[in-house]
Amino acid sequence: MRRILTVITSIALTFALSFSAAFASDDALIKSQNYLKTITLDSPDAVIAYEAAGFEADGKADSLLENFKDVDYTTASYGDLAKSIIAISLLGDNPADFNKTNLVEILENRVQADGTLTDDKNGGCGATIWTLMALETVNSDKTKTVADKLSTMAMDNGAYWYEYQGPNADLDTTGWAMEALSVAGRSTYDATISKAYTFVQSKLNSKDGSYDIGWGGNADTQSCVLEGLHAAGYKLDDQAYNYLLSYQNEDGTFNALNYNTYQLEPNAYASVEGARALGVINNGSFVLKARKDYTKTISNSTTPETPETKPGTTTTKPAVKPETTPSTTKPAVKPETTTTTEPKKETVKKVNTGDNTNAMAYVVAAIAAIGVIALTIKSKKK
Repeated sequence: MRRILTVITSIALTFALSFSAAFASDDALIKSQNYLKTITLDSPDAVIAYEAAGFEADGKADSLLENFKDVDYTTASYGDLAKSIIAISLLGDNPADFNKTNLVEILENRVQADGTLTDDKNGGCGATIWTLMALETVNSDKTKTVADKLSTMAMDNGAYWYEYQGPNADLDTTGWAMEALSVAGRSTYDATISKAYTFVQSKLNSKDGSYDIGWGGNADTQSCVLEGLHAAGYKLDDQAYNYLLSYQNEDGTFNALNYNTYQLEPNAYASVEGARALGVINNGSFVLKARKDYTKTISNSTTPETPETKPGTTTTKPAVKPETTPSTTKPAVKPETTTTTEPKKETVKKVNTGDNTNAMAYVVAAIAAIGVIALTIKSKKK
């Protein structure tokens, strides 16, 4: 009987602890969701984080859309143009016909035949990565061209980089690249993604779980790396995930180092980055969400014309020839689900409210029920 009780108790404790871990993850996302509810969606990054966290931003960023109308996108940076395309798509508008401007065409026209970006003033990989994410959002025919180019841009050690007096390996940029290439085709770019994975894991500090390239850990880098790893299908290191959460405050903000005071303080950018990462870890890549919203917008705007029927005829002919629109039911580059040698992290189910009372009650009830059963068995044996 003691053996039975021991086994039952072990099962109950394992069950309870597994629920506790899930609650911790859900709690972190809920904190970020609560923070996002308090901010103004005044930038593409804020909109992306808001949607990644599981919210719908439609109608909540009208002032941002108005600001977009004042931007000269023919001269805008790649980052601004690409992020605007993604944000506009998430907000339910069409970036290919926004304020009588085709932002998608502007971006596509900057892509050369080999995927190189025309006049990329900043250098590095960031512009190519965000361009790819924007093209993926709108199912552009240029998606594979840019993805192929990005797959060749990594350094010999697998790292992606920024430009400052030459190429500088960067964990944040490598995380972004892993997500962008995974959406473009996980199996197609497996060799590049796997090499990037090896690079970021080589920078994992086994003592505290930080991803550190030599400057010390921080919430921004941790967010970008964990987001990229999850999007690529890799199992997240528990210690690394907890390291990110160590920067999160009760109000959902994330801390960053203030270089004037050298103190950790709540930081708006780190808070948005952290929220986006938690959203992607729980809900999947924001790029796929943007693509889904774009497809829905295009589908809703393409309504069949009422055919004009002439008396005495059996055939119908459209009064106005419908405009030809790109197919939105099939992406230009199909996102591929792949099998990797590393186990895939199980996605934590999103919880839309902060109330875990019911779930915890089930755990307690289950443990209590097991106890009652055990006592009943014991009493019958007497």
